[in-house]
Amino acid sequence: MAGSAVDSGYKMLLVGGTSGFTGELVSISISGMSREAIDVTHMSSAQPTTVDIGGKEYIPSALVDPGTITATVHANTGAGAQTAIPPLNQAAETWTVTLPQTGAETAATFAGTGFMTEATLTGEIEAAVTYDVTIKMTGTWDITAAA
Repeated sequence: MAGSAVDSGYKMLLVGGTSGFTGELVSISISGMSREAIDVTHMSSAQPTTVDIGGKEYIPSALVDPGTITATVHANTGAGAQTAIPPLNQAAETWTVTLPQTGAETAATFAGTGFMTEATLTGEIEAAVTYDVTIKMTGTWDITAAA
């Protein structure tokens, strides 16, 4: 629908708080945020009739897996470009994903602790060299709405 309030990926940022890792972001995904369904079925759980389906009982886990960030950034390994080299050998740090919004004075942010688990360098003839990075999040996200 035209004119609806939809976030655009334009000018999104990914920044590592300790390493300072950042890069020209090409794409980003936060996936795998999930929580377990705990099976609490017991010997007295209701058995389904011929017109029912199911019978197993579940409760939601109180803990949520905060997921994984995957991103593609342009590689820049030149002199003075230390913040563009993936921090694979560093401890967990605060990662912030910033989502600017048209008309808002401050951007929305997702911030949480995570550590880089993978970095793949890709280069082709007549194409930009990129890193595909994976960051496993741990603990909780602090989500701040744009204002």
